[in-house]
Amino acid sequence: MKILQSHLAHRPELLARFRREAAAAATLDHPHVLPIYEVNEEQDGVPFFTMKLARGGSLVERRGALAGRCREVAGLVAKIARGVQHAHEYGVLHRDLKPGNILFDAQDEPMVSDFGLAAWLHEASDLSRTIMVFGTPGYLPPEYVDGRPEVLQATSDIYSLGVILFELLADRLPIPAEASLSAMREAARRPAPALRSVAPKAPRDLEIICARSLEMEPSLRYQSAAALAEDLERWLRGETILARPTPRVVRAWKFARRHSAIIGVTLLCVLLAITGVTLNHFRQRNLERLNHATAYDRTVCLFPVEDLETLTTDSPQARRVARLCQAVAGAVEGVSVVSVPTAPDPLPRGSHLFPFSQKLKARFLVTATIRGREASQRLVLHAIDATRDVAAPPLVLRLADGTEADEVQKIGALLRDFCSASRREESSAPEPTDDPARAAVEQYVKAGDELVRRFVPAEVDLAIEAYGKALQLEPDDPDVLARTAYAMSIRSALGQSEVWIPRARAVAERAAAAAPLQATAQRTLSRVYAQLRNATAAREHALTAFELDPWDAKAASAIAESFYMVGALDRTLMWIDRAAQRDTSPGGYEIARGDYLTALGDYDSARAAYGRAAEYRPGLRDAPLALAHLNLLEGKVTEALTQVRALHGGQFADDALVTQTRAAFEFHVGDVGEAEKLYRKLAVDPDGGFAAYAGVRALSALGCLARQRGDPEWRSQVEEALAIDEQRLATGPGDWDLLFEAAANLAQLGRTEEAFRNLRVAVQTGAWICRMMALDRRFEALRREGEFGQICEVGEQHLKEMRARIKQSANP
Repeated sequence: MKILQSHLAHRPELLARFRREAAAAATLDHPHVLPIYEVNEEQDGVPFFTMKLARGGSLVERRGALAGRCREVAGLVAKIARGVQHAHEYGVLHRDLKPGNILFDAQDEPMVSDFGLAAWLHEASDLSRTIMVFGTPGYLPPEYVDGRPEVLQATSDIYSLGVILFELLADRLPIPAEASLSAMREAARRPAPALRSVAPKAPRDLEIICARSLEMEPSLRYQSAAALAEDLERWLRGETILARPTPRVVRAWKFARRHSAIIGVTLLCVLLAITGVTLNHFRQRNLERLNHATAYDRTVCLFPVEDLETLTTDSPQARRVARLCQAVAGAVEGVSVVSVPTAPDPLPRGSHLFPFSQKLKARFLVTATIRGREASQRLVLHAIDATRDVAAPPLVLRLADGTEADEVQKIGALLRDFCSASRREESSAPEPTDDPARAAVEQYVKAGDELVRRFVPAEVDLAIEAYGKALQLEPDDPDVLARTAYAMSIRSALGQSEVWIPRARAVAERAAAAAPLQATAQRTLSRVYAQLRNATAAREHALTAFELDPWDAKAASAIAESFYMVGALDRTLMWIDRAAQRDTSPGGYEIARGDYLTALGDYDSARAAYGRAAEYRPGLRDAPLALAHLNLLEGKVTEALTQVRALHGGQFADDALVTQTRAAFEFHVGDVGEAEKLYRKLAVDPDGGFAAYAGVRALSALGCLARQRGDPEWRSQVEEALAIDEQRLATGPGDWDLLFEAAANLAQLGRTEEAFRNLRVAVQTGAWICRMMALDRRFEALRREGEFGQICEVGEQHLKEMRARIKQSANP
């Protein structure tokens, strides 16, 4: 809440300024602008307004950690610029952009706040034309300090954005903040230093973007915040930025304006500079032509072929295919080939790629993966031009007896065509397009992306609707189709899976058919099949996604999940580590890694992983919920119940996963009355209660509790739950989770032998279920049987052997 102090409310200028802030901010509605919820006045006439609570703090606390992390900084400032552009489009100028006014929500998304100094761009009031210097020293553009009439322009905010960008990249302000007005005016006459004079490792393109934003003359800066955001996004995508360094002639002209007393000498210097620049220009062109003829420009580096079945490069299949690639590439005319024994995982991209290629003395880099598929080998190659960070479409080959020679020759065609095309296009930049329909599609997609991240059923429904509007404009857009399928899969996890899963699968298959080389559609299909408990299909599509985009962390995570579904925890941990290596956000996969370590029985390592997740991502429910589950398995029942009750009774009262986990904990070891109350709400969905830590299907839990109190209706509830289990097992045969749930229902119905048969099969792939068998009240009758203990011993022995294999592979 913001409120004007009562002893200041009688001052008209402060009251007007306060009301102006509310009026300015209340008109704005953008994901990266802090929203105003209510504007009102107290009984004594003192105005106030309320805003969204920014749980993530401000940029002030984060700027030190961001120093030098160029991609994160560029993405962050691009989002901030988009929010500022939205304000400008509504005629609102901020005038006090600084780290303290950039706040973060719980999802770490930035929001521009504090429009207390905002001015209407087209307003001519005395208040907006005051000569008083508003704002924060160090972030003010030169025209603010000089009191020039250009002060009310969008380019003034561009300068402040440039200061923020410079500060985050270099860990210091471009021009030190001065306290007095005279010192501020003196500082305003000095141009900002070049970024790389302060931060030598900063990319050249970011230096150019900073310089364009920090031009002393407003007309030389970016003319809109959208243009600044677009250039940053182009850099992130590896595309050519539109800004160019300020020509030396322009620098001389600006110098002359600031030093009118020596204008004659300056003019002479300008003429000499023009002559020098012209000669230097031709010299540079000649040098570039010579450089293009060097060996670097003609060299291709082949990295070892990786066998995705063994995750090594020294399997017989990988070595054989590597020799084939080497032979074919070496025969390409005009191309030199080098190879290296090892490759970093993943291969660097973005600003790190060009220096990496220079060390290898090769402009073109080629990576390859191979894996068995039916009666053949599937080979996928990626060719990258390191000077521009541009990749050719992946080349997918099927190597089988009788076709190998013909297929491998395609590698030579790929290298020849890609290398020659890259040399022709290296100096060209894509022409900007003005397509209103495409712009509308992008807006709908952005709206859908924002909504789907909230994981609330009603808002995910709105996201699906937004994607649907985009598809009305471009029905076959594979990216929008893949996003729609992903949103539908998220919606199925929040309820009504029997409705949404078939839809998600159909739309994802449309996306994959429209763009066979798009990884996103394959990854979404993997997610859908995982929800259908079909581990084989889930892994096939996840591996395909990884082949098409080896830099995709989510694809590697999907492969890990598919191995977890069949109990291969050693492979699971290898792939989740690969996902973490590809994730740019700290702690992104620590929860998943902790869950897999918990299943393995390595509780100390799991607790450490959850601790890192809590440290990197505070304020979220994931780490506390996972730690509560770990405490439950370790026998710390009171602590586990206290943790999950605190989560459910606080800010996560409406969170689906927290609610289901609370119900499961109460059912197993807590208050059965509270468990029944929660499960009655969850029973509206056939899978309600199942997708949680220690989860139990709501119908099964309600049947168990009804049986314990002598309610004759218990049997029909348990039989209905068993029917759902059997239906799900039809699409996911052998799934340990479903077999465990079915066994619990069979045990309640007195079908002991069938229950034990399910448990024996389940423990072969999900050995860790033996721990939940000891907690789950539905197995009370089975615990008296000797076979129950034998199955638990088999599970623990499986886990012991797997831990030994993992330790041996880590220390060969």
